[in-house]
Amino acid sequence: MADTGRNKKSRRRELRIRRIILPCAAAVLLAAIILGAAAVMRSCRISGAKRSLPFSADGEYCYTGGGFLYTGEQKLHYLSLADESKSFSSDADVLNAHVAGGEQVKVIYNASTVQFIGTPYEHTFEGAVLKVVCGDRYVGVYTENADNSHSLTVYNSAGDRLIKRDFDDSVLLDFGFERGGSAMYVSELVISGSAVSTTVTTFDLSRESITGVLNVQGEAVKRVIMTEKSVFTFGTDSLIRYNRADNTEAYRLLMRGCEYVDSSTEKGRLYLLVSIGEESESASPLRMISMREGESADERVLELAADADAVSTFTMHGRAVAVKEDGIVIRDISGAVSARLSHGVKADGAVKLDGESLIITSAERAVLYTLKNF
Repeated sequence: MADTGRNKKSRRRELRIRRIILPCAAAVLLAAIILGAAAVMRSCRISGAKRSLPFSADGEYCYTGGGFLYTGEQKLHYLSLADESKSFSSDADVLNAHVAGGEQVKVIYNASTVQFIGTPYEHTFEGAVLKVVCGDRYVGVYTENADNSHSLTVYNSAGDRLIKRDFDDSVLLDFGFERGGSAMYVSELVISGSAVSTTVTTFDLSRESITGVLNVQGEAVKRVIMTEKSVFTFGTDSLIRYNRADNTEAYRLLMRGCEYVDSSTEKGRLYLLVSIGEESESASPLRMISMREGESADERVLELAADADAVSTFTMHGRAVAVKEDGIVIRDISGAVSARLSHGVKADGAVKLDGESLIITSAERAVLYTLKNF
């Protein structure tokens, strides 16, 4: 009788355990099904919207984030993509002129002057304007001065000068602005005898102050990538990640024989697209490398041999986007195809504008192609 009682108690325990375990297991299974279905739906929902642009692919234009600044018919034009009331056309001396712009600042310039659109400011330089780069709120003007020296001058959106930097013992390699912020970087090549190094200086333009000085020994830095957490330097030999908070080196990866093509960030990782030199044994002309924004890289690599026929390839939101003559192929870092889209033009090239938008060119025609649910 005692054994019978124990058996009944054991069976009751088993029933209680089953009542707990089975619903939990069902819930886990249902969650997995829902997540899987959501992933499939996300990949299926990726689509594109196309819009013809009022300038030719080889014309003078720039993307400002909210629209396009361009010249044509002896006029300066601005096309707002979201609000037509902000579009305008004005008379301008556009002969041999170039345009540059961001969300809050737009300029038209030639070899000796930079005009801040919407302000009375026009800056004239005694030497030659070599390069103009706009951030969202700032403009950098690189000039060769009358005495053959070189300078970089930075202005705010009102045309007021913030910083001027002269290059006497170094060569300016590159400069640029953090998107949506007030940070700026300047990279300089320093040669001392047979030794080569690069100095990357970062600034907070809202305070007009230096925030960091990074010394990259033994190589020239070809590209600087700034994120909220990191400063990445892509050089002749290495990709180095520095912690932006304290300017310390976190890690470096060998990049010898690679050339920078494009980059994007997604969920705490940098995605770097590089081309591979002819001396490499790789069968793929392009490679996408993913690395973590942490103290170690945890790198992942995707060879893009399958899309070798693309007219242009980019990385957007952590995916490889190959623009082909008749369509677009989007792959994740594993190589799996997320979407295949038709762009409806016979593409001969493409330009990435931001994380969602491209200009696709066909002969002299320019088409804005925006990825949806991407």
